[in-house]
Parts: sequence; C-alpha cells; structure tokens
Amino acid sequence: MSPPSARLQTKPVITCLKTFLISYSLIFWVSVCFHQICLFQITSDVCSQIMFSHFFFIFFKIKAVLQGVYNKAESVYSGKGNEDLDRIQRTLQCCGEKNYISWVNTDYFKKEGIPKSCCNMTAGVNCTSAELKDLNTAASVVYQRGCFSLMTTTLEANLGIIAGISFGIAFFQLIGIFLAFCLSRYITNNQYEMV
Repeated sequence: MSPPSARLQTKPVITCLKTFLISYSLIFWVSVCFHQICLFQITSDVCSQIMFSHFFFIFFKIKAVLQGVYNKAESVYSGKGNEDLDRIQRTLQCCGEKNYISWVNTDYFKKEGIPKSCCNMTAGVNCTSAELKDLNTAASVVYQRGCFSLMTTTLEANLGIIAGISFGIAFFQLIGIFLAFCLSRYITNNQYEMV
C-alpha cells in the first residue's frame, strides 16, 4: 500500500476535494449571509417596535399637553387678549373643549356666558348676551362640536405636512453642522502647515 500523499495525487481526487472545499465554503458563506440577514431583520423589528412604542407614547403625551393647554386657555379666558382661542373656535366652528357646556365651569361664563366666538354664524343667527348666558337657549345658537377633538383631528390630518416641515428644518440644521465640522477640520489641518 502506498503512502496517503501518493494516493491523493491523482487528478480526479484533487478535483473532487477542490469541489468539496468550494461547495463547503459556498454553503458556509450563504448560511452566514442568511444568518446576518435574519439577525438584521430581527434587530430592525425590535427597533421598529421600540420606536413605535415611543412615538405612540409621545403622541399621547402631546395630546395630553395640548388638552391641558386648551383647558388652561379656557379657564383664564377673559374675552380680551384671547384672540387665539376665539380664532380656533371660529375657524374650526366649535365651542369649548368637549362642547359648549365646557364653558360652564369658567369664570367668564359666570360673568358673560359663552363667548361670542362660539356663535354659529353659518346658521345666520345673531347671538345676544342673554342667549349666551342661558345654556338652554345657547344650544340653538352656538356650535355644538367640541374644539379639542377637532384640533387633534386637524393635526392628525396634516401630520405629513408638519413632519415634512420639521424634517426640512432639521435637514438644514444638519447641513450647518456638517459645514461647521468641515471648517473645523480645515482650520485644524492648516494650523500645522503654517509653522
């Protein structure tokens, strides 16, 4: 019997070993790539779930803050210097946070009644002070829908535009940061050349 090295020197055996080695390497390479793809997919799914939960939390936090701001604006409403609240009620054709009855708990209602910005002008009705002070008669002359739900619906409908503007502003900020970094590198590199 000949030594093992002499047996493996035949051309078909070497070709077969080369083919086996290439096949093994190819299978190993494909399995590693598949593993990396699966690992990346799992990681991205976990990251997307985490981001979704954070954005979901942020959305409800923003909604709660917005509701708190609206409640505060309604409670400190005095009729003068509150053009923003009046503009919201006229533009969205709404009254109060939930409806016109939301004004009952405010100091303004105790003195003046429901604000004139709640008057339903589309119905062609003129609101009088007496009608705005009485909830029963005010129901027929003021907007029935609450402003908070309309505000959130309007914001959600225009969320794409809001996000686009936000990303546009952030993009220009990133360009500024990049240019500042380039300038810093340029100054650092030229500082050593001046000597």
